[in-house]
Amino acid sequence: MNRRLVLVLVLVLVALIACADPVLPEPTGGGGAGAGTGGQAGHGGDGGAGNELRITFVPLELDTVVDKVTDMAFVPGRDELVILEKEGRVLHFDFDGTQATLRGSFELPVYVEDDCGLISVAFPPDFPLTGEMYLGYCADFTSSQVSRFVLDEPHEDILASEEAIIVLDEPLAAHPWHNVGSIGFEPSGVLWALFGEKTRGANSQDLSVDLGKLLRIVPKAGEPGFDPAPDNPFIDDPEKSPNVYAYGMRSPWKGVRDSKGRFWFGDVGSNLFEEINFVPEPGMNFGWDVHEGPCDSSLMDGCTEPVTYWDREFEHPYPADDPDAIPAGTRVVCVGPHIEPVVDDPYGGKLDGLTFFGDFVIGWIRALRIDDAGVVTFDQHIGHLPHASAWARGHDGRVFVMTYGPLAAMDPATLHVLRVD
Repeated sequence: MNRRLVLVLVLVLVALIACADPVLPEPTGGGGAGAGTGGQAGHGGDGGAGNELRITFVPLELDTVVDKVTDMAFVPGRDELVILEKEGRVLHFDFDGTQATLRGSFELPVYVEDDCGLISVAFPPDFPLTGEMYLGYCADFTSSQVSRFVLDEPHEDILASEEAIIVLDEPLAAHPWHNVGSIGFEPSGVLWALFGEKTRGANSQDLSVDLGKLLRIVPKAGEPGFDPAPDNPFIDDPEKSPNVYAYGMRSPWKGVRDSKGRFWFGDVGSNLFEEINFVPEPGMNFGWDVHEGPCDSSLMDGCTEPVTYWDREFEHPYPADDPDAIPAGTRVVCVGPHIEPVVDDPYGGKLDGLTFFGDFVIGWIRALRIDDAGVVTFDQHIGHLPHASAWARGHDGRVFVMTYGPLAAMDPATLHVLRVD
């Protein structure tokens, strides 16, 4: 492609992202110059010279054009894949490890503006018995929710199976930003969900409301609604929400849970910093809307420091480590998968214990490892992929990723699934 045309396309994309609080999945990074270089930047214990880890991306084939991809998930126990589009389409594919063939799709009526749309998907551990699938999406300008569906055929009948599990509304929301983020399940059937504060910063520190929090709830079987997870930290406090597990979040778009029960999430910043936060125990406060980035004890007691963070300076070690990093005024943190050990690992165990993270706009991708004492032992640049918006690990142990829109170096009419090699 003509280099000048590529540059124009990049500048147009950056301009779109930088408008106001950016459109999902460019979730509200904001602009402005930061004042710091970030924590742990490039100083992982295993990241020294001679011990570098690099990943590459191999494009695979979809037989269907998709656009504005926000999430993906492999269907438990089946060679199938579900892909979400921001504007509400849910696509169901057969997947043989190299090619995805569409089985069918359905359209979920969602509110689509800026951050809002169809955002997240998860399957419960009892899927083989129930066939249930959970979707997180914006219901309207002021609210977002998680609903349950039965993934069945014909696909046009799936909408009728919807049961709303949790709906959070902020009538005073100034913009349709900072909505439901990643969702997932614990082996016990507890549903965890990240929720932004819907542009009302005070929600994040108010423990009587569920916005700006990491929630853990138990969906009711066979009917709408939920109960709080019985081991949540505020379950016995009548002045606090029993659904809250951690709080002090602005726009936690992407996050994961590891097999040790620890959570990792990226909190998209306003004007100063992007954060990677680590949640090894209940009741942690990550500081918003008092803090952005590192904590200041003069402003708040009990703030949990981000495990790492970065500012808007292109000289920061994170973009500086990536020779292909794209200059831009906006930054948007995105957390990828946490890699668990598996039998017959195609990566030979080299990725075990790593959590992928990066900047959606700039394109750098790094890997982070934290030991049981909470110490960062690895923080290293591993690859480059702009606009990575959906990650999933297949049944064969391979890691797959999709981008929000077509990659300039590939056929612009087709969006590929990319395999991590």
